Amino acid sequence: MSIDISNNTALKSLDCNYNLLTNFDVTKNSNLSSIKCSNNNLTNIDISNNTKLYKLECENNQLTTLDLSTNTSLQYLRCYNNKLNSLDITKNKFLIDLYCGNNPISTLDFTNNLSLARLSCNSNNLTTLDVSKHLNLQTLECQSNSLKKIDVTSNTKLEYLRCSNNQLTTLDVTKNVLLYTLQINDNQITTIDISNNKKLGDIVCFNNFLTSLDISNNKTVFYVNCNNNKLTYLNLKNGNSNPLYISYDLANYKNNPNLRCIQVNDAVYAKERWSNLKDATARFSEDCGAPLVFLSNNFNVESKGETCSNSNNGEINITAQETFSYVASINGKSYLFTNNSLKVVNLAPGTYTVSITIPGENFEQSYTIVIPKGATITGKSSVTANKVSVEITEGTAPYTVFVDGIEQFETTDSNFTVDAKKGGLLQVKTAKACEGIYAKDIARLDGVISAYPNPTSGSFEIELPSTKKEVIIALYTLDGQMISVKTYIVENGKAQLSLENQPTGVYVVKIELDIPDYLKILKN
Repeated sequence: MSIDISNNTALKSLDCNYNLLTNFDVTKNSNLSSIKCSNNNLTNIDISNNTKLYKLECENNQLTTLDLSTNTSLQYLRCYNNKLNSLDITKNKFLIDLYCGNNPISTLDFTNNLSLARLSCNSNNLTTLDVSKHLNLQTLECQSNSLKKIDVTSNTKLEYLRCSNNQLTTLDVTKNVLLYTLQINDNQITTIDISNNKKLGDIVCFNNFLTSLDISNNKTVFYVNCNNNKLTYLNLKNGNSNPLYISYDLANYKNNPNLRCIQVNDAVYAKERWSNLKDATARFSEDCGAPLVFLSNNFNVESKGETCSNSNNGEINITAQETFSYVASINGKSYLFTNNSLKVVNLAPGTYTVSITIPGENFEQSYTIVIPKGATITGKSSVTANKVSVEITEGTAPYTVFVDGIEQFETTDSNFTVDAKKGGLLQVKTAKACEGIYAKDIARLDGVISAYPNPTSGSFEIELPSTKKEVIIALYTLDGQMISVKTYIVENGKAQLSLENQPTGVYVVKIELDIPDYLKILKN
């Protein structure tokens, strides 16, 4: 498709944007001062006779060459989104606007274009770009090239700088005091000083190596995107009284794993509205240098004692409400929290000092925790009016009560009574088998085993508070050597024994009742 305007020799302005033109002849239209032929299918444009041309908009075509050598009055050129391998603008010294992005251009010579105010050369193959003499430059868009450095210190009128997706390692914008937009994402920049850029509205610096970012002097900032850096310091506290001073939809501070605190104007507001814009390990504060203070219930600390004596299986369990990278030191050994919780097991009974800290934060919380020993059942019992009164002084409820091996009842009360009319063996078991069994012979609860005479010259009797008619009794020397063991008849609660054939000394008597009992006998 083409258009024939060869007879329109007086034509000064031509606008044929958004057609399907493949051919375009303006060689007869020497009075043209403005040509707009963008968004067509043009592969070539001959504008050599259009010496009065001051504006050319030919973007979004398929141009491979563009000769501007005779268009010395050209001020505005838009030729982006074509297939230009090169662009010669050395004759166009009055150029004010140049938009030549999205072409495979590898070099651009701006030496003669000192009037440039707006330069957009993004998405080309540029490796160098010198704008040091372009003192009128207000907009520079050079993103998505292969630039390793760029000097804008002379461009003091610069308001918009977009140089993202290059290979920059440094950038000095301290002289660009009029700067409003700064987009430097996807580079290798390690530091950026924006303290002089007090008119800055947005800063986009994600995917760099920045360790700090301070907008405290930038009161008009509404957009900060600094995710995926190496930030350890981020100061957003610029004194702006409007809580919405930073756009919620645009901000992002995530993927800065070493960032612990973000300084803001209003920590309560930031926590309510911006918490999902940061990493869980970072917090908002109005003063990141102040000690970190939590609510009193931030930590829930629990301990568990040994389940059984000598099992060394005590535990310390700590959970936190606020999310941080907590570290606990327990008796000098460090433990890392996982998902805001810590469980330390296999602890021996004793007293433990726990200190909780947060790396990079001014914070420490200490606790003293006691891991109690495993219990062994103990108790006291007595008989009154045919009832055995029992008090379990140590042991884990519930308690199961037996008489002669037959279960009587279960109770959680540590004080209870048992029918004593029939006598027999009383046994109490706790909820934990390892705590042992409390056992007493009911018949013996209201009496004691005794020997008479003691000391003795030979014969003696043992009084037994038991209903048994016979009992096995063993005699031992004090060093444990057995002298005799036999069954003795019990008459009137007494058993008769003799040491007449034994030398003078101390002897031990073992009486085999339901619970064995011992006596010491002295022979003189």
